[in-house]
Amino acid sequence: MEAHNVFTLLQGLTTLVSQQQKILSGLIDTYCRMSGMAGPLQQEQIDAIISKEPAERNGIYVITHNQVRLCLDGLGMWMIETVEELASVEEKLSCLLASVGNLFVDAANGIANIAIVRSGNESQAAELPPVLP
Repeated sequence: MEAHNVFTLLQGLTTLVSQQQKILSGLIDTYCRMSGMAGPLQQEQIDAIISKEPAERNGIYVITHNQVRLCLDGLGMWMIETVEELASVEEKLSCLLASVGNLFVDAANGIANIAIVRSGNESQAAELPPVLP
């Protein structure tokens, strides 16, 4: 829902590029809070996280399988029961956690790339255009 609201807002012709960047950054922050994903991180920080436990990464974002599990458990009893059923077969659970983790880091990295593309002329985008009389 959050992503839908953001992209609907960005479709308006009245939003400055600098405001668009702020809105996209806010969406990434929301995803990070919702999922427990970490980022943006330096390569050394990502390597340290990945060396400690299973995790998924894309670009400058990383999420551990434990964080994915906590995020899924927060979706309600049906999801908790479904994940518990998969836990009996470790390969299935690992595949699920990796897939959902990849979904989060791919989304965050993709949104960050949109923000980077839109920041090409940041100095010009930060100002309102002059109004003709």
